[in-house]
Amino acid sequence: MRRRSEYNFGRGFTLIELLVVISIIALLIGILLPALGSAKASARKIQCGSNQRQVAIAVEAYLVSNQEFYPASYVYANSPTGGSWNWGEQFGTDPANGYVHWSYSLFNGGGASEDSFTCPQMSEGGHPATNPHPDAMVADQVPGNGTGSGTIDRQARWMAFTANEALIPRNKFAGATPRNYQFVRAGMVRSASQTILMAEFSDEYSAVATGSSGGSGGLSKSHRPINPFWNPNLSSGGAVAVSASSKWWTYPKKNTFMTMQQLDGQSFLIGSSTPLNGIGRHHPGGTGEYGGTANFTYADGHVENKHVMETVENKEWGEYFYSLTGENKILTKGWNFD
Repeated sequence: MRRRSEYNFGRGFTLIELLVVISIIALLIGILLPALGSAKASARKIQCGSNQRQVAIAVEAYLVSNQEFYPASYVYANSPTGGSWNWGEQFGTDPANGYVHWSYSLFNGGGASEDSFTCPQMSEGGHPATNPHPDAMVADQVPGNGTGSGTIDRQARWMAFTANEALIPRNKFAGATPRNYQFVRAGMVRSASQTILMAEFSDEYSAVATGSSGGSGGLSKSHRPINPFWNPNLSSGGAVAVSASSKWWTYPKKNTFMTMQQLDGQSFLIGSSTPLNGIGRHHPGGTGEYGGTANFTYADGHVENKHVMETVENKEWGEYFYSLTGENKILTKGWNFD
C-alpha cells in the first residue's frame, strides 16, 4: 500500500498564518523604508556636491580667462535684454533692467550648464531669480524689481548655491562713500583650501525672500551673496560698503543661529541674527536641533559636507573681507564661538 505523504501541499494558509506573514512583511517594510529613504538622501547629497564641483571647475576656467579675478555676485544691467553693464552705474539702487548674476558668467558660454546650479534635495532644485523666467517661479512670487516689460535676470533659472561675499562681491563699486566693494583676485585669498567660496542655500524659500509667508510668495533675493561676518554697526544682510564704521568684523556667535523650530516659516536670511542662517541644513548629519548639513565649495575647488556652524567655529569664511576696500581683516582675538 502506498504511504500517504506527510505534507499536504494543497492545503491553504489559515487566517492566523496569513496574519503572521502580513505582520512580518509590514515589519520588514518598516525596517527597510527608513534605510531606503536615508540612502536616497545620501545620493541627493552626493549629487548636490557633484553639481557644486562642476560649478567650481567653471569658476576655475573663468579665473584663467579674467586675470584671476572672481566675478561679481551681481551687477545692474544697462539694458532690459543685454548682459552688459557699466562700471560707474553700480552704486545706485535702480535694478530696473534686471541683474546680471555670477552664474550667468559661467553657463553663458562658460563651462557649466544651468542644471549645475541646482540641488535635487531642494524643491524645484533651487530658488528662482528676482526677475524670473515665466517657467521658473514659486507660488505667489512677486516678480521683481525690473520695470521693463519682460525683464528677466541673467541668472540660472533655479539657484541652489550662494557665494561668499568676502570673495564674490556685491555690485557697489563706485560712489561717494567711505568704502566700496572691489574685485578679488584668487591669489589674494589666504589658505584657499580652508576658505569657502560658495555654499548651498537653505531649501526654505523664505531664506532668500522678502515679504514671503507660508514658505512661498514675496520677492526672491537669490542673487545676493552671503555675508558671513558680524558687525555691531550694521544690520545683517545689507550692503556693507556704505558705512565708514564697517571695518571691525568678527565671526558670528553660536547663539545667532536659529534652531530648526525657529527656522520654520521664518524669513531668516534678510533681517536675521546672522545671514548664515540662509545656508542649507537639509542633508543628513548635523547637530540635532540645529538641523543637518550642507555642501561647501572651497577656493581651491574641493567640496566638503558639514554643518554651517562648523564652518564658523573653524573660521572657514576668510581671514579678510577681501571684497571690501580699506581695513578688512577679520578680528578673532578674544573671539568665542559659545
